[in-house]
Amino acid sequence: MIRQKNVGMKIICTIMTFAISLTILITGCTPASNEKIQSWTLATHVVGESLKSPSTASFPSYNDEYVTKNDDGTYSVSAYVDAENSFGAKIRSNWSCKVSGDNVTDVVIDN
Repeated sequence: MIRQKNVGMKIICTIMTFAISLTILITGCTPASNEKIQSWTLATHVVGESLKSPSTASFPSYNDEYVTKNDDGTYSVSAYVDAENSFGAKIRSNWSCKVSGDNVTDVVIDN
């Protein structure tokens, strides 16, 4: 009886390991990718709040090319945002910043 439980547990563990490995392979989700996505999310929030009309901000979907890990462990994030200016016209602005943990610094928004 104990031997059957061990065999069953090994099969379950093998299937779970295979499923997790397959998920990581398909999604490309690694710890580094998670940190890049978190940096992107934080950066777009801070940049959006810096705009004249934050509620009109439209950022592109996340793309790995927008976030670069620096040698010092920080992330450089750059992309564009479409948002209304003070005259109500929707314009596209390029922006960039540096993310370290929960801190966003060196925010530059080109109009």
